[in-house]
Amino acid sequence: MSKFLVCSDSFKETLDAPGVCDAIEQGIRGADATAVVTKVPMSDGGDGFLLALRDPVGLTFHTVEVSGPKVGSLVQAKYGISAARDFAVIEMAEAVGLHLVPNKSERTPLEYTTFGVGQLIRHAYEVGRVRKVLLGIGGTSTLDGGLGLLQALGLRVKVGEVWITRPVMARDLFDLTDLAWCFEEAPCPDLTIDLACDVTNPFCGSEGAAYTYGPQKNATTEQIYRLDVAMEALVSLLHRHFGRNIRHLPGSGAAGGTAGSVHAVLGSRIASGSALFVEFVGLSKLVQEAEVIVTGEGCYDSQSEKGKVVGAVLSLCAFHRKPKVVVVCGRGGEGALLKAGGGSVHVTILSLSDLFPLDECMAQPSQCVRRMVTDRYRDMI
Repeated sequence: MSKFLVCSDSFKETLDAPGVCDAIEQGIRGADATAVVTKVPMSDGGDGFLLALRDPVGLTFHTVEVSGPKVGSLVQAKYGISAARDFAVIEMAEAVGLHLVPNKSERTPLEYTTFGVGQLIRHAYEVGRVRKVLLGIGGTSTLDGGLGLLQALGLRVKVGEVWITRPVMARDLFDLTDLAWCFEEAPCPDLTIDLACDVTNPFCGSEGAAYTYGPQKNATTEQIYRLDVAMEALVSLLHRHFGRNIRHLPGSGAAGGTAGSVHAVLGSRIASGSALFVEFVGLSKLVQEAEVIVTGEGCYDSQSEKGKVVGAVLSLCAFHRKPKVVVVCGRGGEGALLKAGGGSVHVTILSLSDLFPLDECMAQPSQCVRRMVTDRYRDMI
């Protein structure tokens, strides 16, 4: 009888973290009905962050109508308030997630704004009466540098010669001329925001927000170049007004630059979302108690150890010298195995793309995961 710990992230835009963990458990039990399985759905701050923290923190959900990604659109978005009512958990993807525009060809990122996320934060502050927010900032469709979010919290934005009153969108960065913040009149004066970040990319440059995340948001090559130039200018504006230089700050490029701008204006802490989550759920103890640790994400590649759930789990496994570690993924990136745990832990990779056609994986992800785990069970133990 083997003792398993199943702690997977979601498969982005396909299957949420609880669904992945359930499918892995079903696959294990399909091969060994006597197995002991402990499930801990995980998140690094991106898709599923809110849902994954529901039970560990005892969240009560609240649903609010806010601005969607595209200026003028509306979405129903939820956030959670902790059982002790001392903080709120907000997931940016609820208001501006990629999943809200599932067809990549229909994404128009220059017209998108993070304003709705700021509206969620204000609702938690004004109606929920919390003074601290844990903000999960992955899985977004936006590239507005987080200015829409900050605008909803009191930031004034000047485009050309006009201080605009509509929500800021990414296109406005091209003609951005000034920013203003009146701390005495800010609607949430004693608000603290911690940013749960799933990447370490800087704000701008070749590894910054525009170049790294622009392609997945359907930005063209020319748009990406212009956005990066605009974000360089934004760095200077933020530094001049708020005294913080975010140009090379690790993680500042997350969520289209949202992390950097919110840090610059509000002094918010940027922390590894996966590290925060590991702490919340007491994962270190669970890893020690398990014989086989199964983690996973949609794409296992060189980015997986840069603030992602899989990297955090592998580091724990290496620290506790666990010999049996499995990564379940949609596809496994070339060279990923060599980097896993710095070579100090052996990792078995189970990749759906090795066994099933892409259309089947997308249409029936849960069934594919379950079948793969059952068929490859002996490789896991």
